[in-house]
Parts: sequence; structure tokens; C-alpha cells
Amino acid sequence: MNFEEEKKRLDLFGAELKRKPNIQGYIVVYGSAEEITEEIIKRVDAAKYRFVTQYRVDVERVTVVYRQTHNNAFITELWIAPKGITLPTQ
Repeated sequence: MNFEEEKKRLDLFGAELKRKPNIQGYIVVYGSAEEITEEIIKRVDAAKYRFVTQYRVDVERVTVVYRQTHNNAFITELWIAPKGITLPTQ
């Protein structure tokens, strides 16, 4: 995904969080230990705090989850769910 597409998806995610204060946002990152680097963690943290600063979303409403995989597939998903829901394990 290119930068513009990534920015567009993050903007839609942030706008939805701002518009619906009763939902929780999740940034779910899947990858091997080698793929989830310090650089990836910094980018994910920057995205999270963009929601806080640009969209005025409470930091507690955006949860980052790292899930280790062994299939060499690096994937990031943005989830929106009612507060208090349990995330699926797979």
C-alpha cells in the first residue's frame, strides 16, 4: 500500500473514532519477531498519537496489539468495535 492509501485509511479510522465516542479502535499488527522492528513500532505509535492530536480521540480508546506470526506475512489491520469487546485470537 502506498503512503496516500495508508493516510486515507488512517484518516477514515480517526474520523470514525471521533464521530462515535462509544467505540474502541484497535491497531492490530501481525508479523514475525524479525518483521516487527523498532521502526514499525515507531510508525504504529505515530499513527496512534495522530488520532489523539488530530482527531481529539482519548488515547485510551486506541489500543495497539502485536501478534507474532510464523508465516512471514506482515499485516496491519484497523478494527473498530464496541468498548469492552474481547478481540478474537485469530
